[in-house]
Amino acid sequence: SNYSAMVEHDMLPQTLQKPKNREQINQHNNNPQGSVYSTLDIGDITYRGSEEGKEEKYAALDESSFYPKDNKEVPPSTPSHPLNSALKSKREASPVLPPRNTTNNSSGLNLASNGGLETGIHSTRVCCLRLVPGDDLLDSLNQWAKRRNISAGYIQAAVGSTSTAVLRPAGKSNTKVLNGKFEILNLSGTLSKNGSHVHLSVADENCATFGGHLMSGTIVRTTAELVLGVIEGVEFVRKMDKRSGYKELFIKE
Repeated sequence: SNYSAMVEHDMLPQTLQKPKNREQINQHNNNPQGSVYSTLDIGDITYRGSEEGKEEKYAALDESSFYPKDNKEVPPSTPSHPLNSALKSKREASPVLPPRNTTNNSSGLNLASNGGLETGIHSTRVCCLRLVPGDDLLDSLNQWAKRRNISAGYIQAAVGSTSTAVLRPAGKSNTKVLNGKFEILNLSGTLSKNGSHVHLSVADENCATFGGHLMSGTIVRTTAELVLGVIEGVEFVRKMDKRSGYKELFIKE
């Protein structure tokens, strides 16, 4: 017979371990009062046996049935019992996520941990948006964030094309203007009614690729299909960070 359990077998003390063979199962079924294993059910633990294609539940066990009726050991209901100690150690080793704010209301939110650099786990919602020829890509994203009162959002997916792309190269204060037919390869960034930070990469008709910091003046040529995420219980704010010399993202939750 084959048996499986939803807990590790080697976590259980010797007197608490599951039956080894069909003879022990029959002993339980014929004389449950005298069985070492009497009724087996502690929470989610279930033993199953199979014989000639038939599957049967061994027993639904209560914790007292893991040891003989005349056993003088400490009952499993007490904290010092070895089974409780093993399960307690298992629980303590499991990661515990911090509580989260379930609203998207910026009032009452404080800087996240590590000086506003890291949050706990939060849920997200999704919004879909399509831009049409002539729309300004960055301005449209900022208008969406303000119109929808988005405190913390991000670009999840984007495809489309531009007739003009205005990019600021890395480490430069001036911008580069690309006129012509360009396909949007990637658009990524964080969005908020408090300010956004977005990067764009595009390819021309020869598949030459250009990228940089997205600036206003980037115009949609045929379409821009966007999937935008909204993070609940978080607010993005931007303020001067002396470490970089720029207005950077600080996070509230």
